[in-house]
Amino acid sequence: MLEGGRRITRQIERTSDAAAHGHWLVKEKALAKIETRQGQSRRFTAASEAFKHPLVLLLVGTLLGSLIIPYLREREARNREIENLRLQKALVAFSANQAVDADLNGLLTGFENLFKARVQTLDSERDHELQRQIYDHHNAFNRDAWWWFSQHITEAQIFGLLDSKSIGDARRLARQYDGSLRATTKALEKFWFLMESEPVLSPPGELEELIHTAREANTNGRRERLKVVSAFAALLLRRPPGESLLGEDALKDVPSNSGPKAGS
Repeated sequence: MLEGGRRITRQIERTSDAAAHGHWLVKEKALAKIETRQGQSRRFTAASEAFKHPLVLLLVGTLLGSLIIPYLREREARNREIENLRLQKALVAFSANQAVDADLNGLLTGFENLFKARVQTLDSERDHELQRQIYDHHNAFNRDAWWWFSQHITEAQIFGLLDSKSIGDARRLARQYDGSLRATTKALEKFWFLMESEPVLSPPGELEELIHTAREANTNGRRERLKVVSAFAALLLRRPPGESLLGEDALKDVPSNSGPKAGS
């Protein structure tokens, strides 16, 4: 009995020692955490005080002035340069389209002058000169009309003015522009046939109807092409999708006949 009581007493003592040791470990860990936090706080305070030192402030100011500020200014200047390039390319697109319209109008006016001259009388020398003017307008048209749009898209892509989606939209617009040109030139096919045929006195009524039909086709084509070019310019200037720079009123203001009068 006595021995059993001693064993129980020793077990109780060991249990008490283990519990006391566990409490000691918990307390040590808590103290360690407190000391760690205090150390971090002291380091943060020391760093804060260091940054308040005049020499540190001078060093930071020097870094900002020599590295960061010039970088920001350079980026701003680059952005302005790109925006100016966007505007320049948009204006050049309108100018190129205007040149094409002028070539087409000159071509149509040349046909009109030729056939109205034939209504009055047949003069081979005058006929030859009027045909030469027509070929000059046709050569200028072929030199510019069929390639400028795709060339502008390529240049915009090289300069990084169009993203992949905008490039796809621009190519779709180029196909529309090409289709409009083909429709306008198709309206002149009968004029080419009449010009290259044996010169005869043309009936005034039939001639007026042909000229009216060609003029109407040319006017509709000019409006359609101006709308397409306006949409392309909107892509260059990063306007919202589908937005055109010109309203419907501007498109309606396209004159039906801006060329010289026949016979001039």
